[in-house]
Amino acid sequence: MIRKHIVIALFALVATVPCTLPAIGGEATDVIVAQQVTLHSTVLDEDRQLIISTPPGYDNSNVRYPVLYITDGGGDFYHAYGIARNYANYQILPPMIIVAITNTDRTRDLTPTHTTNGFHGNQADFLKTSGGADNFLKFIEQDVLPYVEQHYRVMPFRVLSGHSFGGLFVFHTFLTRTNLFNGYIAISPSLWWDNQVLPGKAEDKLGEMSCPRQFLYFTVGGLEDENQVGPNQRMARLLRKDTPEGLTWSYKIMMDETHGSQGLPALDAGLRFIYSEWEPSREIYDKGLAAVKQHYANLKQVYGVEVPIPEIGLNIMGYGLLNSGELDKALEVMALNVELYPGSPNVYDSIGDVYAAREEWDKAESSYRKAVELGTAVNDTNLPIFKRHLEDVIKRKTP
Repeated sequence: MIRKHIVIALFALVATVPCTLPAIGGEATDVIVAQQVTLHSTVLDEDRQLIISTPPGYDNSNVRYPVLYITDGGGDFYHAYGIARNYANYQILPPMIIVAITNTDRTRDLTPTHTTNGFHGNQADFLKTSGGADNFLKFIEQDVLPYVEQHYRVMPFRVLSGHSFGGLFVFHTFLTRTNLFNGYIAISPSLWWDNQVLPGKAEDKLGEMSCPRQFLYFTVGGLEDENQVGPNQRMARLLRKDTPEGLTWSYKIMMDETHGSQGLPALDAGLRFIYSEWEPSREIYDKGLAAVKQHYANLKQVYGVEVPIPEIGLNIMGYGLLNSGELDKALEVMALNVELYPGSPNVYDSIGDVYAAREEWDKAESSYRKAVELGTAVNDTNLPIFKRHLEDVIKRKTP
């Protein structure tokens, strides 16, 4: 049974962050960042909550997006959302869907074996439910992934991230269900667990693994206990000795970070590592549209998926050409954006600006009208701008 809950507003997620943004004397409104979904899992025999965030413009397009899955979703969603949203705006990362899985019994779900031996070998009563990672992984594979891929427009490129026990679970998934995800980010993974059971498994398995076009990034803090650092150093040595075929990986000691403080910077670095070749450099954009098209065509060899040229990239490129007076090239770029993203109000407003610069007033008016029409249908935040552009071009046409 699947029940879709009401949309979560930012204040419901981050109580300490002001989330109503009223104009002076105006009415406060909520900033919506995610939806909460409840899945009933027959594997775990319980209801589980997902926090799911889609990129800006998702509802106005037919674009498919890569997906970031994160454990400890009740807490780690916040910085994942901020990183993904900010870097997508600057074309450092692709826009992505975020699926954050919240906890019920964290120890049970994220640990691969049962033990009550704690961090320093002491008996820890809170570990008595440990050892359920295989079931939790089965829940993700049989319940979470099918739900997300049925209800959202996803690209077949998945990244799994987790911190501490979550990082332990990331490594467990990498070693046991390697091809379930395309990318893995393990933030200070608890590889000390159960007498380093996962480094032991890796020692036997890494040389036999095949990881075509897959990525692994893991970290440990330079200010952490040696009992945490040592097992991660061991895993890095094993990976250097027997790097699985096709795997691109990196290990970083974050020198100034503790176990807790590296959650945000490590996720930031891990995502940028995985997607380092996704977005074209400024030099590629400067070479022109043919070079940009070739860059995105080449990405299939790196990531194994077809990657469309993003709307925002073409928009920025088009305005650069427009501002430099290269109107024919600007029109070519903006026309491609209209072709690729016909449901976006912004692409029509942008090509309208090019037509206006070319003094093709009828075409400019037609484009602005389309922007207003589509913008009105979806209550686009830029609708006042689209309307102003339309009014301006009508005035220009009026004798």
